[in-house]
Amino acid sequence: MGFLRLLLAAAVVIGHTAPIDWLPMAGAGMAVKLFFVVSGFYMGMILTEKYADQLSGRWLFYSNRFLRIYPLFWIVLILEVVSGFVLYTRWPVDGSWLALQHEMAVRGQWSTLALYNGDLAGLLGVEWFSLFSWSPDGGLTPHVAELGGDAVRGWRPLIMPHAWTLSCELCFYAVAPWIVKWRTSMLVMLVVVSVSVINTLHLWVPVARAELLVDYAFPFQIGFFGLGLLGYRLMRAKATWLSGWAGLLLCGALFLSIFLFQWLVSLSYRGGMTLVFVTACLGVPALFRLTSKWRWDRLLGELSYPVYLVHILVIRWMNCVPVRLQFGERFYHSAWYSVSVMFLATLAAWLLVRFVDERINRIRQSRAAAVVV
Repeated sequence: MGFLRLLLAAAVVIGHTAPIDWLPMAGAGMAVKLFFVVSGFYMGMILTEKYADQLSGRWLFYSNRFLRIYPLFWIVLILEVVSGFVLYTRWPVDGSWLALQHEMAVRGQWSTLALYNGDLAGLLGVEWFSLFSWSPDGGLTPHVAELGGDAVRGWRPLIMPHAWTLSCELCFYAVAPWIVKWRTSMLVMLVVVSVSVINTLHLWVPVARAELLVDYAFPFQIGFFGLGLLGYRLMRAKATWLSGWAGLLLCGALFLSIFLFQWLVSLSYRGGMTLVFVTACLGVPALFRLTSKWRWDRLLGELSYPVYLVHILVIRWMNCVPVRLQFGERFYHSAWYSVSVMFLATLAAWLLVRFVDERINRIRQSRAAAVVV
């Protein structure tokens, strides 16, 4: 499933740069939800097949997940900090994370400053900043539909605002060893309840707040992880229709739903969304069966996480004054902008994989080998 994961990373990059008009592809938000489905599938598989259902097995799972997420994240975070100071010193931009954090320091909002950077460094609750606004006078306040004065969205002072997805991932990892032991009927109930809450939350809380909760808060993302777990249960049940021509059709339907997402939801929003997620639940296990032994596909998958981490750093350098003057404004509204960012992010990701992640992965695999069930 490496190509799928890299494709979803590319969808995030495109969503953060210049949407391609002729390609009705899933945007960044939908790509993240599908990432959660894929993650649920993988966590179900490795917790069932790779780690013993004992305290030592759970500890090994948590520590290996730590090695998977944090080292690369901290490296990119350091690069972001250094880069932020270089860019702000040479070409200061109002509204950059460093400008906003400097304003916090000037206003004496040291606890807010510590909260932002401490939560980000630990990847703890980063998604909740999206539910707030920040202003120099008022500090952090619950976000409302319209920003006034100098207020900005609460995620803007974050050095790596896209790290909110990693925070959700870690929340899922925390409960995954217990959820994977649920009966299939309970997993189905989890997904049904999650979908029901997502679709009715606006009846109980203000619409603007409901949209933010549904988009970012972990409790409202757990149903997507649950869909992935159900996909793994299907594969483990040796469903024969996941293989052969039926499996190929499911794989094709999965990719078509991603590439034609905007068109599908324009016909029927709820129908299109339902089709995409049902296709993901069925197509992910079929795709895994098809590609699990393809080495090149696995190599592509290894690039997806570092591409996601570094793409905002690449965008910031692409948007600095001398680069913008060199390419001209028209370039930044074309597909070439997205292609350029994706190329540079992939190159940086390859370097991170080659010189950092491959070594860490060998450690993770050797530690896990001792407890294979």
